[in-house]
Amino acid sequence: MKRIKLWHEEGLKKLYFFVHQNVELSSPLLSVYFIEKLNKALGLNLHIPQMPDNDKDKGQGKLF
Repeated sequence: MKRIKLWHEEGLKKLYFFVHQNVELSSPLLSVYFIEKLNKALGLNLHIPQMPDNDKDKGQGKLF
């Protein structure tokens, strides 16, 4: 977080990241944790994505 804070102080405008780990089901939770930490450390208000509520939007879905 220290490095990202330094970059932000130096003028960072965009940051792209992804969470990858061996337990993929935990990736969304870790993403929320990271976004909350960024918001607090940098005084931001980044949106935390929400998981879809209905079954048709879960998973990859159908191609055709």
